[in-house]
Amino acid sequence: MKEASQQAWKEASQEGMREPEETAALSETPVFKNSFLYTEDEWNLFEDIKLDLRRRHGRKASKNDIARAAIRFLAQDYYQNQETSFLARNLPRK
Repeated sequence: MKEASQQAWKEASQEGMREPEETAALSETPVFKNSFLYTEDEWNLFEDIKLDLRRRHGRKASKNDIARAAIRFLAQDYYQNQETSFLARNLPRK
C-alpha cells in the first residue's frame, strides 16, 4: 500500500470504516439480501458482461456475482484513492 493510502486507511479506520478484503472473499456465501434499481442500459450492461464472461473467458457469473465484484472493486478504489476515486469523481455532490 502506498504511504498516502496507508494514511488514508489509518484515518478511515479511526472513523470506523474498514478496508475491503481481497477479492477471494467473493467465494464466500452471501447472507444479506437487498434489491437495487437499475436503468435499462445498466441492466443490459449486466447481461452483456455476463454473456461476454461466459463466451470469452469460460466464466459462469450471475448478475449478483458481477455486482459483488464491482462493489469490492469500487471499495478498494475508494479506500486507496479517496477524492480521486471513481465514486468521488462521479457521484453528484450534495
